[in-house]
Amino acid sequence: MSLFAQVLSDIHQCFSNAPEPSQSIERPSSKRTSEWNGVVPAENARDHLRALRKAGVSFDLISKASKISLESIIEVKSGDRKTIRAATERAILAVSLDVRFQLKAQKDACSPTIASRSGVHQHRAIKGGPMVSSRLSIRLLEELRTEYFKDPRIARELGVSVDDIRQIGKQVSADFESALKSLHARLMN
Repeated sequence: MSLFAQVLSDIHQCFSNAPEPSQSIERPSSKRTSEWNGVVPAENARDHLRALRKAGVSFDLISKASKISLESIIEVKSGDRKTIRAATERAILAVSLDVRFQLKAQKDACSPTIASRSGVHQHRAIKGGPMVSSRLSIRLLEELRTEYFKDPRIARELGVSVDDIRQIGKQVSADFESALKSLHARLMN
């Protein structure tokens, strides 16, 4: 038998041992079995983020619970991202209020409160007119800061200096508190 005939015989033998198309072929275990991760519209995730925010869940808690970056969460919520990966959507939709309470308890156990920052100084911009306790103002400022609104932006929107909002005393003017309530409602919704 010639060399060419031998090679043809070997090839024929290889193909004759191949399984028929109707027979099942076992896949190697290294084959990925992951879920589909294509691009999807961000609307479902955005609606879920709105619902979570309305229930009082912060972006920071959503980010920690979903293991999605804070920047991505904010971009989806704000509408800057029109499409996201399916895995990102699944992670965001998996965040529930139950997770909020678990993460919130962990966060509260190790975070300082803003009350320790309240000093005795009162500044001209937040004085004037009837005075009220600064407790509500301090709480509203802390919530804004928790949502990553920076002091310069808060001060600019309120028409006061950054030092004024960083060194709130025991009392603030009713006008300042009213303006802060309005700003808080606008930015947090």
